[in-house]
Amino acid sequence: MTHKDPRSQLASAQARLSDLYNKADAVAIECQERCKDLIRSIADGGALEGDLLAAQMQAEQRQSLLRKAALAYEQEVVLPLQQRVRQVEIDDLRAEITRLNTEAAAAHSALDDLLTRTDADQRRLTAAIARTEDHSARLQRKLRQLLQTTGQPI
Repeated sequence: MTHKDPRSQLASAQARLSDLYNKADAVAIECQERCKDLIRSIADGGALEGDLLAAQMQAEQRQSLLRKAALAYEQEVVLPLQQRVRQVEIDDLRAEITRLNTEAAAAHSALDDLLTRTDADQRRLTAAIARTEDHSARLQRKLRQLLQTTGQPI
């Protein structure tokens, strides 16, 4: 699992977590059915009330163990993977912002070099700079939001 992309690892871990919770739910359903059968059997005289209590306790223990395992898996595997995925997203956004800022700086430099060109050329470059800076600003807002959710410094 260590060589996979964190997003793939997270998807697999979330599927496993869902399976654990589904197993706990299946145990509860199985217990309900078993208890209904035992209640009918008790009514028919084929089982004792102690059998019902034992079945209920056993099912509760199994369900509790499965839920504890799911909770532990979530805390030990899923949550750290979610944090890793957020960090990858933050790193990707920072790299994209840096790239866009570099492009904007290059466009500014090109604009300075082309001041002698026609107004149309200057307007096109100004529009390209504005688009690049707007995109960078949107990504910076998204990065701030992600950082706020993770509690990391901006």
